[in-house]
Amino acid sequence: VSPEWLREKLTILGHRSINSVVDLTNYLTFAFGHPMHAFDAEKISLDKDFNYQMSIRNAKTGEKITLLNGVEYELMEDMVVIADGEKALDVAGVMGGDDSKVTESTKNIILSLSHFNPVSIRKTAKKLGIRTEASYRFENGMSRSLADRVLPYLIKNIVEITGGVVDGVVIEEPFKET
Repeated sequence: VSPEWLREKLTILGHRSINSVVDLTNYLTFAFGHPMHAFDAEKISLDKDFNYQMSIRNAKTGEKITLLNGVEYELMEDMVVIADGEKALDVAGVMGGDDSKVTESTKNIILSLSHFNPVSIRKTAKKLGIRTEASYRFENGMSRSLADRVLPYLIKNIVEITGGVVDGVVIEEPFKET
């Protein structure tokens, strides 16, 4: 459960409280202007060496994903997704997937602070008929350096509020859309 100050701030912003981690990502999206997403690490596939298999890639034509709004969407290959070794987890820059969402029972998380092509996000959001705070912000562009300022603040707050610990930070190279 989120602290009262966080629940109050979300209410003022017109959002409902979900859980501490999601509430922080939502609040800090407004505070810093940079969308972020948290995944339940236990719902991400592992490779043979027990490393998380996460990548940013183009969707496969006909690939399906149920998003956080509870609706299943059929994707096209010009759409970018965050995926594990088995399936799409998130429509990049638009909305996270329901299968990998953080819940009250989540023990381990993976945070994503990404930068996406504004035109690609706009086209994807329009094709899917979805307008979100994240898609709006990505469509209008943002500084690539913003994520570097947001991540330490996000981690600090998650650790303080949840009592968790940081196991590592990975910075990936930019994705080249095809």
